[in-house]
Amino acid sequence: MRDLSFNSAVPRLNWNYSPEDYTLSGEEVHVWVASLDDESHARDLATTLSSDEKERAARFHFQRDRKHFVAARGVLRAILSGYTRTPATSLRFGYGKNGKPHLADAPDFDNLNFNLSHSDGLALYAVTRNRALGIDLENVRSFPDMNEIAARCFSPKEKETLQFLDGPQKNERFFRFWTRNEAQLKCIGEGFSDQSDALQKFEGLIQELEPAEGYIATLAVCGKPFTLKTFLFRFQSRAPSPSSNHFEQQDDTKPKEESRNNQPQLRANKSLASFRK
Repeated sequence: MRDLSFNSAVPRLNWNYSPEDYTLSGEEVHVWVASLDDESHARDLATTLSSDEKERAARFHFQRDRKHFVAARGVLRAILSGYTRTPATSLRFGYGKNGKPHLADAPDFDNLNFNLSHSDGLALYAVTRNRALGIDLENVRSFPDMNEIAARCFSPKEKETLQFLDGPQKNERFFRFWTRNEAQLKCIGEGFSDQSDALQKFEGLIQELEPAEGYIATLAVCGKPFTLKTFLFRFQSRAPSPSSNHFEQQDDTKPKEESRNNQPQLRANKSLASFRK
């Protein structure tokens, strides 16, 4: 039986930055948000990619998908460069059996772990030490295969819940279920094909996030309670001043209150792009 605490109170997070160090303790999880449609530094980010990343980018059929992949990987390298004190071009990645990326030299960087997700021009990056984590982000939208995917991937209880919903409510609930399951599977390095058994292996905490209007995300973290700090990525910006939230076993009698100010001004495009990443 998995030891799972689900925080159903969805915080509206502050995304701040200021000139401070990239300090990350073992009790913290840092989550960064970035716009992938900001082309002001696209060329600079692209120059940091490895040859295999550039080859992967070239295989995308649509230019927008290719640009988003390049930006997502360039931002990832920029963020990890700050924590590792290593040039972005020098970072090397390895991949698990289901394609989950990790730093090839993680032990040299105090077991720095990360995960990322992007959807329709927005990206989230989660970073921590000495524990596994997963994050999944989706642009909330309607698409033709929703019922088919739910039937194949969701639990009986989740499918039953969706049967009684339609329109925007169904779309939102679908992606809450999807991101919650996907984040847990990414945390433990499993794929959706064997999710029914794999989800039982997850032991940790999960937290829903709403990084921008029209988007839903879930963070899954293995192990003990953690403090969440959230950052807005700016190219070559100095290290951020965090907005902190502490997450532990959910106490429904003490709902968390989060400021609704200082939200990132990020465009929410409602296209029907595939949410498989």
